[in-house]
Amino acid sequence: MKLHPSPWLSLAFSLLGCLPAQPILAQTTVIVTPEALTATGTRGETEPAIRTLAIRATEPITDLQIHALDLYSRDRDRVFPQSLITTPTAIGSVKVGTLITLPVTFNLQAAPSGEFQGSLLLSYSDDQVTVPITVRVKDAWYLPLALLILGVILGTTVSSYSRWGKTTDELTVGIETLRTQTQNDSEIPLSFASSIAVHLADAQLARDAKQLENARQSLNTAGGMWGKWFRERPEWLSTLQVGKELQSKLSEQLPTVSHAPYLQTIYSNLQTVLDNVANFGNAAALGQIINRFSQQSTRYLRILQQYRQFQQTLEELNPDALAPSDQKALQDMNSWTDAWKETLMTLQPSDSGDDPQLQSVGLAIAEANPVLNTLKQKAEDSAPVDGLREFKPGKGKAAIEASPPSEVAMPHATVTETPVAALDDTFVFNSIAALIKNPKQRLQLFAIAGYLTTIGFLAGTGFNQLYLENPTFGSSGLRDYFALLAWGFGAEATRNAITNALRRTDGARDGLL
Repeated sequence: MKLHPSPWLSLAFSLLGCLPAQPILAQTTVIVTPEALTATGTRGETEPAIRTLAIRATEPITDLQIHALDLYSRDRDRVFPQSLITTPTAIGSVKVGTLITLPVTFNLQAAPSGEFQGSLLLSYSDDQVTVPITVRVKDAWYLPLALLILGVILGTTVSSYSRWGKTTDELTVGIETLRTQTQNDSEIPLSFASSIAVHLADAQLARDAKQLENARQSLNTAGGMWGKWFRERPEWLSTLQVGKELQSKLSEQLPTVSHAPYLQTIYSNLQTVLDNVANFGNAAALGQIINRFSQQSTRYLRILQQYRQFQQTLEELNPDALAPSDQKALQDMNSWTDAWKETLMTLQPSDSGDDPQLQSVGLAIAEANPVLNTLKQKAEDSAPVDGLREFKPGKGKAAIEASPPSEVAMPHATVTETPVAALDDTFVFNSIAALIKNPKQRLQLFAIAGYLTTIGFLAGTGFNQLYLENPTFGSSGLRDYFALLAWGFGAEATRNAITNALRRTDGARDGLL
């Protein structure tokens, strides 16, 4: 089969175009150095990129010309036009052994960003040779650097807000909300309101001192106190109403009873309970205490009235009208009343609500009443006691002087001074302390310096990796810029995670030491 020469020549030229740069042209007539040209620069540069091409001929050549062609990106969607490449228009002839240098100028001021490849065509006589060209252009540095710093600043701001600002704002909103709810509730007991106010003040102080965990605990405690009141609000109000009514009744009885510690103690205990209702777990627990006080006071007043009636009846008897045996019984009853009086004057209420001594007095009076009626030899003609009359000294009656309710002593808060830690005894700290005497200014200076240093290091690292080491930055458009912004934002999160890990490690080490 006979092959035509034309297809073979086409195949040869195609293979020649795909091979890497060759310094030797066809028939080694022209030797070009370097084998390929590479230009790298920044978009918008006013100074062009100049590369030198050296040509040496092994045989005399004439009519040497250089032709610049368009350069294309890898996906051929962008073009570096040949108009931005300047070469000598015509060289003429080249003698054997003569070395000619030709400048090739790349104008990057109007060039697009990216990597472009193509060829420089050298034609002479009836032959030609191509020199591969690669041009890498990136965007100017100032916008990427500004975007990277912006990303670091955004990351630092978000990290700082997440660590301090967000929690602080949440605490502030929670404190103000709970304070408003407490102030708007006009029926909340003073005990609940005072307790909530104290915990809210502790939360606010801890928040201002950046002790956020302590502030959160105090706020949760205040919220739990408010929830305990609000969940059983009707029950609390009903129970408190019963307690106040009992307190009012006791206050009416106390002036008529002198020297009666039993009722005085119940009144004082009831006052303490009503002033500290927030200490009870629920309204039912408070109601049990109030009911116990009510039962004790009612029992005491009933037995006290029985004693007075018995004493009054006993005083109305005429001993001279009784037989000697009856007079002996009358003397026994006088002894009993003296014992009962001593018990009623010194008795204190028990915490359990059971008062065996008081019950014994009541039973003894009930048993002595029939004997007294027998001695009187007639039905009791005395009018029932109208309320409680005051015991006055003399005539064998008990004298109980009213005493004002005892005041509940409030514990005095003791303030302990915390010693101020001195600066480390080092030259650096002493020098800084000597230059900046105000501790607040030193803290502000170190905070600003720390943030600036962090931004500088993070921005420098990202700028080096994503911009300086990328010769075609900007060729991907917004993707390159967004990568810088995302790197700056994520770098602060990484730094914050490492810092927190180191803090936990240092804390664990200090705990072991």
